Amino acid sequence: MKNEELKIIDKKLPEKTQDRSPVPFFVEAEKLFDKFTAISQDIADKAFEFFRNRGGELGREMEDWFNAESKVLRFVPLEVTQQNGTVRVTAEVAGFKPEDIEISVHGKTLMISGETEKKDERTDHEIVYSDFESNRFFRQVELPCFVDAGNAKAEVNEGLLTVTLPRAEEAKPKHISVSA
Repeated sequence: MKNEELKIIDKKLPEKTQDRSPVPFFVEAEKLFDKFTAISQDIADKAFEFFRNRGGELGREMEDWFNAESKVLRFVPLEVTQQNGTVRVTAEVAGFKPEDIEISVHGKTLMISGETEKKDERTDHEIVYSDFESNRFFRQVELPCFVDAGNAKAEVNEGLLTVTLPRAEEAKPKHISVSA
């Protein structure tokens, strides 16, 4: 399989013809990898902040990391299915517009990232608990087969992102003759 088939470079897919609504961006894998590196650093910084606020007590590093991860990233559940030569990935992305989402395919790895503008609304009441701190997500999943990223389609409908990826044609066996 050619490497060119696995990348769609900073191009927006054609808009849907019936209602002209935007679709998520497909980008190079390297762009999302750089974003993932920055997110990992943000998580590490937040985990260190939790560690420092506890007085530097050792033994709770994993708890600090998972707590930081939940503050930095929103959890986005997803499902991967395949049928009739097509792989379909469905992810719950409520609150994200199509233009806030970036998708990349590299080999058998699918990366989905999203970020919205963070709104700091001040109110008169004290927040006791909130899961609404994060305005971004990043998911990476191994696909069950190689796909033709050049013919991939993505759309957001009622808070669900659906990425449809046609299965790539597998290399056909080739006879190699041996000479003496």
